[in-house]
Order: sequence, then C-alpha cells, then structure tokens
Amino acid sequence: MTSFERLAPLLPGAQGVIYDTALRGTHHQHLLRDLGWLSINRVTAAAAGAHKPRRAEGRREPKSAHVEDKSIHLADGQIC
Repeated sequence: MTSFERLAPLLPGAQGVIYDTALRGTHHQHLLRDLGWLSINRVTAAAAGAHKPRRAEGRREPKSAHVEDKSIHLADGQIC
C-alpha cells in the first residue's frame, strides 16, 4: 500500500490497479476512498479444511461499495 501511495502523485491519470490475491477489503477501501483508484484482483480460494461455517447457516455476506451516480445530458435534451 505504501508503494501505491508513493506512485499516486506520479501517475495523475491512473484510474486503478490490477493485483494478485494479496489485496483484501481494507486495501480495496483505501485505494478507492483515499486514492480514487479502482482495484481489480482475483478472488482468494476458500480455506481448505473448514468444516464448520463461520456465519449462521453458512450463508455468504455480500459486500459492495457505491461509487457515484451520474446522468448524461445529450445534445437533444435527453438524459441517460
């Protein structure tokens, strides 16, 4: 993360980073919130040997981050 922070001022046009599975939620949050970069990485494999679910009934907890809403005004007055 320190490397990304050092690179950000040197790459004003950068929009994101593609990385291996080392990035976790806290890293994605920092990249998006503080640097304004989107992050793309592979999903980590499930832990081997986990026989008992960590959450009630083994259900997944979906997580997402809302970036922004925008509307585009076309020349003919239409809004997309």
